[in-house]
Amino acid sequence: MEHPDPTSLTTILRSDHRWLLDALDDPNLAAAGEHGARLREDAVTNLVRHFVAEEQYLHPAVRAHQPDGEAVADAWYRRDRQIESRLRELEHPLEPETAAALVGSVRGEFGDHVADQDPVLDRLEAELGREELDHAGSGVLGAEQLAPTHPRALAPEQPALNNIMSGGQRNKKPG
Repeated sequence: MEHPDPTSLTTILRSDHRWLLDALDDPNLAAAGEHGARLREDAVTNLVRHFVAEEQYLHPAVRAHQPDGEAVADAWYRRDRQIESRLRELEHPLEPETAAALVGSVRGEFGDHVADQDPVLDRLEAELGREELDHAGSGVLGAEQLAPTHPRALAPEQPALNNIMSGGQRNKKPG
């Protein structure tokens, strides 16, 4: 994912959200053959990287700065892991109809992800200082570069442990 002005946590995540929604709207994701498979692989890679970066930088900010932040971050984590489990299915050869249905499901769930986070991003932007937002934004960019490229099969149910596990799962394709 490209960030034309990579500055703050909120700017970067909003840019990611727009880019990922556009990518999931591409009708060619459901195409048969190598082209469709390559597009699906790119979408899976970018979604996994996005989720890992949020777990490492957005979730802790929400836990620390939002009322009921613990419950909110835990709910996001569970939902994102459910989406990630569907992403594993996109890594296999699929008939166009199956791919279209699966991509549509992921797109809908990711749309909910974005809608849930938008107001929280607004609050964080209003409450956190520029330096803290920029520091977290730099962390997100780094985490996206180092994150696994495939859905994590062994990620623990506890988000804090997942930060440790993400690095060890880097670039491993599930068996």
